[in-house]
Amino acid sequence: MKKLFTEVQRSLSSISGQVAQGHELKRLNNLSGFICGMIRKGSSHLSEIGSGLPKNINSNSKTVAAKRFVENKWTDYEVHYLPFLQAFLRCFIALSAVRGGLRIVIDGSQMGKDNAALMISIVWQNRGIPICWLVKKGSKGHFKEQNHIAVLDHAAQILLPIVPKAMTVTVLGDGEFDGIELQKQCLSYGWDYVLRTACNTVLYENGERFQARAIQANPQQHCTFIENVEFTEKRFQFVNFVCWHDKKNMKNPFS
Repeated sequence: MKKLFTEVQRSLSSISGQVAQGHELKRLNNLSGFICGMIRKGSSHLSEIGSGLPKNINSNSKTVAAKRFVENKWTDYEVHYLPFLQAFLRCFIALSAVRGGLRIVIDGSQMGKDNAALMISIVWQNRGIPICWLVKKGSKGHFKEQNHIAVLDHAAQILLPIVPKAMTVTVLGDGEFDGIELQKQCLSYGWDYVLRTACNTVLYENGERFQARAIQANPQQHCTFIENVEFTEKRFQFVNFVCWHDKKNMKNPFS
């Protein structure tokens, strides 16, 4: 435990590029301990991250210390999180390049009783690593397309300076994120996207109107691909449509 803490602390100190003293050193030590807790426990719950503090106090006190750190007004995102996140992402992106590109997910989920979070995460080994998010009161269905665009723009501000221009970045999202403005935003960054859409979505192929529900997947390949369709009645161009349906593993098709 002590060896892990020392290694994490040394790494964080090298990233910060300066010798920490006083309260800054205390916060750096606490952050090092919380990272150790997450590594050892494989969880980001306050009780788990608090367990990494190298202090001779009980588990409840360590949980309280973790909560105080998160809620402290002097714990600033720009100073205490983003520099370390960017350093982590640079290493992570180098590994992703070997695996064929970077994949990020936009998704909404319930947070506690009365709040919802709209989150951008990087996909790694079937897990999502959150990089930015937006929290508001209400259910996750209350997010508007302006919210989708805002949080994706925040992710772009973090990623564009550190992702190589030649690297493929793909945005993944469920049906609520298939808005035309979000698609335009992805294209403006040079990013690919794969977004689900509703079965009643209107599409045009060579001027012929049809709905997504009218397409069936090829039973041999489980999918049907239609290139360069026009999307919705607004006829947004150069969209590719895929209907995927493996009847052995899923009840309804994806489109």
